[in-house]
Amino acid sequence: MKRVLSPDRTAALCVALLLAGLCVVFRLVPDISRGFWNLTPVGALFLFCGARLTGATRWVLPFSVMLSTDLGFYAAKGWMLSPAVYLAFGAYVVLGLNLRRIDGVRAVAYSLPVALVASVLFFLITNGESWWTQAMPYPMTFAGLMQAYEMGLPFARGTFFGDLLFTPAVFAAYALVAPRFNPVRIAEEVR
Repeated sequence: MKRVLSPDRTAALCVALLLAGLCVVFRLVPDISRGFWNLTPVGALFLFCGARLTGATRWVLPFSVMLSTDLGFYAAKGWMLSPAVYLAFGAYVVLGLNLRRIDGVRAVAYSLPVALVASVLFFLITNGESWWTQAMPYPMTFAGLMQAYEMGLPFARGTFFGDLLFTPAVFAAYALVAPRFNPVRIAEEVR
């Protein structure tokens, strides 16, 4: 028996795939964020997938985008992959689960504080890892940890702006598309 996705799930998958493509462009095209490091829709993708996709897809799609672009990007630059970045983005998916049962305009409004919390967690986790692993030469003291957070602030600006810009935008796009998305109607129009 052929399994058919519900219109909501089909719309969510379509929006997520379009957002995934946008993530690839933002991550791989040099200088697209014009001086705002980390100004990408990646956080929005992870939050949206946590909120609107189901099962393994909510994890596989965003992590596939992240890993594939990281492998290309990091291999070209000779950088190492950071487990803390993946852990932090996993937290985005978990936070997105809190938006599962909220639809429409309410989801757009609720996505803002969730995106803010996710951005703060990302900042704390990734810069804490930089201090803990001695990726940068910070002293292993509280002052060294605070120095790691201070040095991470220029990168955090783009993450915060990107998450607060793209997250409500993608939830708004979904709120506009989902009620009108009916795969049966689309198939009839194509015939």
